[in-house]
Amino acid sequence: PGYALVNADNQAINIAIEDPDNVANKNVKTFYYQEQTVDIKYQVVGPTGSGTLDNSLDSNVKVLTGSVNGSTPTPNAGYKFVGWFEDEACTQQVKSSWVGADNKLTPQKSVPYGDQKGYGAATYYAKFERDVFNLTIEKKAASDSNIDRNQTFVFRVKGEGVDMQVVITGEAQQTIKNLPVGEYTITAVSYTHLRA
Repeated sequence: PGYALVNADNQAINIAIEDPDNVANKNVKTFYYQEQTVDIKYQVVGPTGSGTLDNSLDSNVKVLTGSVNGSTPTPNAGYKFVGWFEDEACTQQVKSSWVGADNKLTPQKSVPYGDQKGYGAATYYAKFERDVFNLTIEKKAASDSNIDRNQTFVFRVKGEGVDMQVVITGEAQQTIKNLPVGEYTITAVSYTHLRA
């Protein structure tokens, strides 16, 4: 009978072919193998200048015995990190257990190699979006005066590619939703009294 022995130290497989019990001769053949390596890439998805990654490539990672550094995303001013994805269209999120503190992605061994799991070649996508906020403009009377409920006030909101007017009638408020985060100037343009 023959047997195979995998020696982890020198990455060799020894196969001994034995003659029948009454013959003491053995023929030993040694086969050497080289462990496969893969590249794991990390890429930004979003507007130009939206964010950065501290690592864009884990290169030549041994599939079974290798290790990865992973990558941490950092949004630039006015942007936010949305999440890590397995596809460039950002429809398939990576496993949440792979994402740690500071949104660092550390891929795990998940590709079957025989009866064990190892690393696979992959690209992971860090999605960034423009950060937004809601702006509420409210008109209130000073403590020593009243505002007629028919009085109309016009305010100009300008900044971050936005230039718009907001109309408020009487003591009221208006909310502008999903403005890009940034600096804005709000100016009272005019007011009129509407006749009932």
